[in-house]
This record gives sequence, C-alpha cells and structure tokens, in this order.
Amino acid sequence: MSQLLYLFLILLIAHIFGQCVLIPLGEKIWPPIRSFSDRVRKKEFWDKIWLPIKSFWNRVRKREFGAIWNDIKVLYQQRQNYHFQKSVKEWLTKVWHSFKKIWHSFKKACIVKLWNHVVKGNFDKCEFYRKIPTNLLMGVSAVIVLSFLHDTTPLMDIEDAGMDWVMKVRQGDISPKQERSIPPFAILDIDNETYKEWGYPPITPRDYLKNLIDAAVKAPARLIVVDVELPLRNTLVLNEQDKPKEPCDKKLLSQDELVLCEFIRDYKEKCCTQTCPPIILVRTLLKSDPKKQPQLRKSFLDDAVEKSKPYVWWATPLYSASGYDDVLRRWYLWKSYCTEENTPQMIPSVELLAATLIRNTTLTAEEHLTSSLKDYQPKSCSVDKSSKKIGEETLIIGNFTMKVDAKQGIMQRIMYSMPWTEPTSLGTRILCDRGNCDATTNQPIFQSFPAAGYLKNANGNPSILKNIEGKVVIIGGSHDVSGEGDIHRTPLGKMPGMMVIVNAIHSLLQFSTLEQVGIIWKVSIEAFLIIVMTFLFVWFSGSFVGILISGILTVVLILPVTIFLLKFGIWLDFAIPLLVVQFHHITVAFEDSNEKKRNQCNHEPAEGTQQLLPETGSLPVTKP
Repeated sequence: MSQLLYLFLILLIAHIFGQCVLIPLGEKIWPPIRSFSDRVRKKEFWDKIWLPIKSFWNRVRKREFGAIWNDIKVLYQQRQNYHFQKSVKEWLTKVWHSFKKIWHSFKKACIVKLWNHVVKGNFDKCEFYRKIPTNLLMGVSAVIVLSFLHDTTPLMDIEDAGMDWVMKVRQGDISPKQERSIPPFAILDIDNETYKEWGYPPITPRDYLKNLIDAAVKAPARLIVVDVELPLRNTLVLNEQDKPKEPCDKKLLSQDELVLCEFIRDYKEKCCTQTCPPIILVRTLLKSDPKKQPQLRKSFLDDAVEKSKPYVWWATPLYSASGYDDVLRRWYLWKSYCTEENTPQMIPSVELLAATLIRNTTLTAEEHLTSSLKDYQPKSCSVDKSSKKIGEETLIIGNFTMKVDAKQGIMQRIMYSMPWTEPTSLGTRILCDRGNCDATTNQPIFQSFPAAGYLKNANGNPSILKNIEGKVVIIGGSHDVSGEGDIHRTPLGKMPGMMVIVNAIHSLLQFSTLEQVGIIWKVSIEAFLIIVMTFLFVWFSGSFVGILISGILTVVLILPVTIFLLKFGIWLDFAIPLLVVQFHHITVAFEDSNEKKRNQCNHEPAEGTQQLLPETGSLPVTKP
C-alpha cells in the first residue's frame, strides 16, 4: 500500500505541475514563438532584426555616437510602454487560478454515476484532437520521470509485484530443456516422514547425508548440491596447538561426522574421472564488524574439501528478501569475505558455480572461474575498499556466458517457473517442460523423491538410481515439524530452500538476466495506450464506462505481450504505465465533470428571476 501511495503522490505532483505550470507557460510562450515563426516565414526577420543590427554596426564604424545615443533613448521609451511586470502578474494569476481549479475539482468531486452518459453513437473529432496533445504531454512526461526514479525502492516494489503476478500466471509453463541444453533436476527430499524415521534429530545426521551423496554419485548424477549446513561444532573451537594436523582427525569428530569427512577427503582419489559428478557444499557467512567483510562460518570439512578440489566446492546460498513482504526474489553472484589472516577472498554463489560446472568440465571450471572474477576480487577486508564495480557487461566464464544487470549489481533476479506442488501418494513431485512426461522420450524437467527410499534401497535397486542419472541432484530438507524449517516465501508461494536453488539455477541457465524494454519503447507504448484510451474516453463522453472499458482494453492489450516477451527474457513493465494512464484519465474525467457543472451553473437564471420569453421578447422581471 505504501508503494501505491508513493506512486500516487508522484503522479499527483506531476499532474498539478503540468496543469498549473507547464500548460499556462506553454500558452504564454507559444504565441511569441508562433509570431516569430510567421515573421521568419514572411521574411520579416530581415526588416525587424537584421536591418537594425546592420544599421547600428554602420554607425559604430562611422563613429556616429550621437545618433546611437538617440536610438537608445527611443528604444528605452518604447520599452517603457511594454509592461513586463504586468505580463508576469497575469501569468502568476493564471497559475493561481489553475491551482484553485484543481482544488475545487477535488473538493466538489462526487461519485460518478455508473450508468451516466452511455454511448451516444457519435464521436467528437474536435474534442479528440483537443485532448490528445495534453494527454500525450502528461502521460509521456510521467513515464520519463518514473524512468529516472525507476531504481527507487517503492517503484521497484511495484515492478516486483507486477513481475510476481506474471510468474504466477506462467508457473509450470517451462521452456523445453533442449532449447538451451538445460539438464533436468532432481531433489532427494528429507521430508517430514524421513525426518520422523530419523527420530527428529537436531541436525541432519552426517552418516545419512554421506549415504545420500554416495547414491547420487553411483547414479551418476550430473552435479550434486548439498543444501545442508555443515558447521563446526562449538565444542571443537580449539587453540592453535590443538588443531588437527590432517583432515578428519578421529579424536575431534563424532562417528557420523568422521564418515562424511573421510568420504569427502578421499573423493578425488577414488573418483578421478570425468564421469564423477562434482559436489557443491553450502556454507554461510558471519559478520561481526560492520566495517569489515564477513568471515566464513567454520566447518569440520574445511581441510577435506581443500584436498578434493576441484571435485568438491564450497558455495554460498545467500538470497535477498524484499523488505516489505520478505519474499525471496534475488540471488547474489558471489560474496566477499575475509580469512583469519585478514586476506580478502570471494566465494561464488551456488547458482553461479553450478552454471559454471554445467557449461564447463570439472577440471577447467576452477581456472575459468578464477580468471573471470579476478577483477572483482576485493582489495582489502574493509567494506569501503571494494573491488571493481559491476557494470552492464557480459561475464564470460569459459563456455558459460551471462549478462550482468548493472542496476542490480551482484544481485540478480530469480525468474521462478517451478512451483513446490503437493506430493503424490508416494511422496514424489513431477514437473514437465512440455506436454505429458514419460520415462523415455520426454523425461520431466524436475522430480522430487523422499530421501528415505534412497537410504534403504539405493544399493540394491538400480531403478531408483536411474531416476536421478544425469540430473542436477539437490539434497536438502522440506521438513518443518518444529515450524522453523528451511522454508521461504517466494512469488510462487512457500517452498524449501532447495527448490529456490532449483529455480535460481534454471533461471540462470535459461536467461542470465532480464532485459528491460528501452525508454523509447516505453514512451511509444505509453503514447499508443494514451491515444487508444483517449479515443474511448471521448467516445463514451468521459463517463465511468469509458474509464472502465479503456482500462480493461489496456490490460487485454499489454498483459499478453508482457507474458510473451518474458519467455525470451525481456521484461515489459505493465503495472506503472497502466497506473499512469488510468490516473491521468481519472483526473481528466473529474475535471471535465466539474467544468460541465460550473458551466451549467453559469447559464442558470438567478434566484427570483424569470427567463426571457422568446414569443414576446419580454425582459426578465424581478419578483418583489
């Protein structure tokens, strides 16, 4: 509501400024401009302007200063006859009367009758041509002003609301994966039933997590993302001399942590071929000093991951939630952090790293990623001394190319297309990118399976592994038994964090960033809508029916175009232009209505008088 109020105030100020300042100023300036144009066209410019200048120059050359002084006195006397102050006073008076007109319009405005002024069957061309210039001036000016204010929070929130609505309309309408070589996705879901079987543990059991990763490796998956936090337990914060000399120290880790740590540590040695899927582990950042870059949250797998690079990676799953509704709409390309040795570093986002690993080979991904992001490496641990700023440019990471939105910086928009649907009786979820899915020719773009089945039957049932073969597998939890699970608000409703990752990766691979429609197209579309709505407005004599029909027609015209362009990664903001046009025509309707009422009042006879009788020609007679 606050965003709509903000937009309403901007449009109100722009409307008052245009009606009370620009239009009176134009009426004052236009006659002299037109007169000057007529003189130039009639060749009076030479006689009125150039000849006096030439005469003055000749007198200067001949040193006829007495004649020059006489000309100056004559010019001064002529200027005294031109009352400049009077002209300014008249203009200010006109502006003041315009303000009073607006005030009385709002003060005396009443509810427009719904069925007043139905279609008369005629069209007033003069009225149409009279209103078009003013309507175009006001509407186009508002669009240009709002374009400059586009990056303000209220207008971005309004645009987000419009984009959310379009995504809700398009949810489930997923582009075929063959168009951009997008791999299918699969989730091994630690759901409520699985969580119940595990006995509601406070943290995800590390040995169970290792078995789920191992099942995805055996499938084999295309890529594995583990959306489970793996922090160092507080009891393991040791002094420097007590820190382990090698990864996976049995004295410091619990048995289930040791199982997972040894698996990650030995992953590179045991799985050193191109068929081995890379593994992405997530970690968060801790910020203690607001003036410095945050630090990575420590994990018991730090040394193990270093030993298995480039087959095992760290990435951050950080997103940006809108302040007014707490909805996840944007993700970070990367985050800067500071090591314990005060060395500035960068950690990529899950989405950016996943896209890099999908488009490049595992062995070359690290080199491409480091080379492409070296210019954005932070120079120091201070927040103020940041690296190169993100501009409107193309980021090339090996075979992966993405366009970066300069206005968003390192935050990019997530285009959600896959909702978190209700599970089937077997606990699975399926989304198809075209038509009906099958297991052979048209496999689904997304599937979700309960994690419990892969813990029990993965080794003895190859058909289960077949379900996730060649897919991007995300391991995470949708359980919310305690009400504090990894559940987030999105434009498509609530969904677990792992489903947000699926949408973000798919959005990045489909189109890296949304391309905004340029200002020329915005102005052209706005002008077209204004002409159409003005035509309908004049046709229906400015009634409420005209406003209603013109608004419906605008929605019918612009929304299908917006939905169609969004398939190609082009965003046409329909909300703000629609509000601008509707606001302008509503204000014009009220002004016209009040103008007609005032004209009627001016032509009515005064109280106590009689009308002039045409038959007799008698004069009005005042009653005693």
